[in-house]
Amino acid sequence: MARIKHVHAIKPQRFPRATASGFAIQQSERQRAKASKSARKQKPKACKSTRKQKPERLISTKKQTEVQKSNETKSPKVNGQQISKLCQERFLVDGRYRFVYDLFKTVKELKSPRFDDEDLPILERFFIFFEKYHKEKVQNYVRDQRGNFSRFIKKFIGEDVDMEAFHTCLKKFENKYKPDDYSETGFVCYCSAIAYVGIHFVEKGNHRAWENAFMYVFNLLCDALDKSTFKNDLSESSW
Repeated sequence: MARIKHVHAIKPQRFPRATASGFAIQQSERQRAKASKSARKQKPKACKSTRKQKPERLISTKKQTEVQKSNETKSPKVNGQQISKLCQERFLVDGRYRFVYDLFKTVKELKSPRFDDEDLPILERFFIFFEKYHKEKVQNYVRDQRGNFSRFIKKFIGEDVDMEAFHTCLKKFENKYKPDDYSETGFVCYCSAIAYVGIHFVEKGNHRAWENAFMYVFNLLCDALDKSTFKNDLSESSW
């Protein structure tokens, strides 16, 4: 019969008895550890938020500047000068203003190549467009006549650039360059001659003269369209 070995009983370990004061100490130590840990976490966050705020302010300032610039470019300009408020309001709703402005812009590009091409509003109510055909006629005419235009201006007004000189020059151009018989080509070429006068004066600092020339051409266009056989057609009209 096998002998059974005697196994000694394992004595249970005795742990220190938990007391209320010991538990309170442990709890307070845990709270302090949590507090220090949360403080360490919060400190970097504060730094991050500070870093983020500065670029956001810069971005918002940039957006405001872009919006301001976009609003400024909605109205037509010549030499950085906006035309009057009334003219701007009409320009936004009346396509005839766009026609005249495009004509003036074409002449300005030939007379002063550094002309800034501004964004123009979308037209809705009155559709009369400055077509490629018109632009080519104006370009050819102004290239051919700009030397004569400059000499003609200098002959009658010299270096004067006040409004009296402008009206004198306008009358001289009307007598010399307005065709007796109406045609669409003759119309746009004559308008470009008047535009040349207005642009000459605005380059000399008389911005009011440019607006007067602009309105002069606009009124010519209105009269031509009113007399036109077909709506919005310059080919069948008269002076």
